[in-house]
Amino acid sequence: MWERAATADGFTLPSGHATGSAAVYGAAALAFEVGRRRVRYAAAALVVVAVALSRVVIGVHYLTDVLVGVALGGGYLAVVWTLSGASASG
Repeated sequence: MWERAATADGFTLPSGHATGSAAVYGAAALAFEVGRRRVRYAAAALVVVAVALSRVVIGVHYLTDVLVGVALGGGYLAVVWTLSGASASG
């Protein structure tokens, strides 16, 4: 099973890594009250871009795969954050 996953030849839409990183690191930037809000958002964005770019660079996704993944993760985060009634702390 692991060999098949490591040597898979095909691209998937969206990138699960990009989706997950946008949702998780975006949520962390919104939820934690450490440091300034702008710095938290910039750090989260930097990690998300690094994850998304790494998927393209190592050749396991096309650019559109990761862009859709980031958009999907961000959209998911926006819906969950809104439905939770939470507000971004600063």
